[in-house]
Amino acid sequence: MKSSGQRHRIGFHEILYVESIKDYVNIRTENNEFIVLDTLKSMEDQLSEKCVRVHKSFIVNLDKIKSIGAKKVILPKHEIPIGESYRAGLLDRLK
Repeated sequence: MKSSGQRHRIGFHEILYVESIKDYVNIRTENNEFIVLDTLKSMEDQLSEKCVRVHKSFIVNLDKIKSIGAKKVILPKHEIPIGESYRAGLLDRLK
């Protein structure tokens, strides 16, 4: 992936979440974030089956989820909202 003019190799296991920011995505790991010119849909297609869309603007790594609240997913140092239309799909993937 290319971020800030540099190429970075990120393993799926490193990703906490991916957030959509207009025409860009913010890929967040525990120690870094990378802003890349891409769409969330394209990232969803590229990511491992260990990642799931939980909101119109967020994809999370299932292996990084600490807990799930009524309206949010708890990751290490981050809380991600759960969109109503994505909740059932998230719970199915956790079974």
